[in-house]
Amino acid sequence: MKKYVSIIFIVVAGLLTLNCQEAKKAAVVDIGSQTPDGPTVVTEVEGVTAGSPLFVKVGLAWETDTSGKYTFSSPCFFPPGSVVGDEKDCTFTVPEAKLFYSRVNFRMGSLDPVNCGRIVFEPYYFQRSNRKIANAFDPSLTEIDCATNPTNPKASGCWGGAAPILLGAEWPLSTAKYFFPTMGNQNDYVIDSSNTVRHLGTGVNWMITNDLTDRVTGYQATANADPTKPTIVGANERLPNQFKDYFVSCVDIWGESQYKMRLIISDENTVNSVNGSVLDTYTDWDNSP
Repeated sequence: MKKYVSIIFIVVAGLLTLNCQEAKKAAVVDIGSQTPDGPTVVTEVEGVTAGSPLFVKVGLAWETDTSGKYTFSSPCFFPPGSVVGDEKDCTFTVPEAKLFYSRVNFRMGSLDPVNCGRIVFEPYYFQRSNRKIANAFDPSLTEIDCATNPTNPKASGCWGGAAPILLGAEWPLSTAKYFFPTMGNQNDYVIDSSNTVRHLGTGVNWMITNDLTDRVTGYQATANADPTKPTIVGANERLPNQFKDYFVSCVDIWGESQYKMRLIISDENTVNSVNGSVLDTYTDWDNSP
């Protein structure tokens, strides 16, 4: 009997304070891609306190659903009055088959657009290889040459995760999306289902999930000298020190991060009612139920 699973959140808040606000200066422009479709204007968001400077929720819709409607999780957000420089982790857990066969909508915004000049979405990614590897979605298994520029190969097949899919032809020159809340304070970033894209092969959720547990301790320290390597097309693929989580940031007009969230997405397995073993049908990084 499969256990009843719902989308849950675990929000762990950290506290950092930015000093010398009076000494702000122009910042170096980061590499990002502006959303072409444009954000929308909202005055309130269910579950989000009015005046929140930054909120995020994750929505799912079956890949065959043409209604355009998504079932959203509860939001993760910073309440109004949060200390500038606050950072937090937001964890979203989804039943594994639901995640594999669903489009994923990352909805984010600000109910304080005056003080949140720009919202930046950095999708998760990891580098698969720095050599020639088989292309997971090519039936002929034609090799991709990731060795030509081993530290930053252009071929999207040399990378895994949501970023190379969401950024498309802009990847890897652009690694983020952004919008301006004063022009529209809520925006959606949608990624097709893993079953549709099959970026890393069939039956895996690595395109969306980033619940790697053996990372170096620390808020942004996602490097790992001895990584757990998934099997992709018969080869162990993931370079150490090349794993980047989802980040959503509220940035001011000087380019300084005001509030920042790290999103951790995992899929939920089921447990065999007979022997208690974990039934991990669609593999992610963490095999726990």
